[in-house]
Amino acid sequence: MRQHIRFVLLGSLLLAASLLVAFTPTASSAFAATPSMVRTSPTALHQLLQTSSLLLVSKKGQSEIDCLVSIIPPLVVSKEIDAGGGVACSAPVSSLSVSAFLFKNGTLVKKSMGSNSGQSTITQKVTDSSCTSRASWQAKATGVVTFPSGFIPPSAPFDVASPNASLIC
Repeated sequence: MRQHIRFVLLGSLLLAASLLVAFTPTASSAFAATPSMVRTSPTALHQLLQTSSLLLVSKKGQSEIDCLVSIIPPLVVSKEIDAGGGVACSAPVSSLSVSAFLFKNGTLVKKSMGSNSGQSTITQKVTDSSCTSRASWQAKATGVVTFPSGFIPPSAPFDVASPNASLIC
């Protein structure tokens, strides 16, 4: 059980870091700092995972597929607001779909959708070029994981959101 929890935590960090790196080339130094964050602050990591990720599990006999849904909260990158969401599964699944949404002061300003079949991961990015300082920004991701035939549950919808963030452009 303890190794499983470590796998889930590491998977969440890797997905979050890969989404962050996809948004900005300067984020690679943040990724390098991730392992020390796990060792020195498990409580802070647990709080981050509670607000930004969701674990989906489907079983078939002794087989199990774990899928971690993560959201990257709004970030300022080159005077644009970037956010996103993604899913990382422990094995390929029948299909993955994700829609990423970006809200400014509670109003939807951008959305983007993506899907794939027979893969174990998907990420979706959303960007708004009208960065407004001190506005309240929030990211949301929704979608469905469809597991291979015979797995229970056969599919799992998800809906995760970041906390609101006031950003300076």
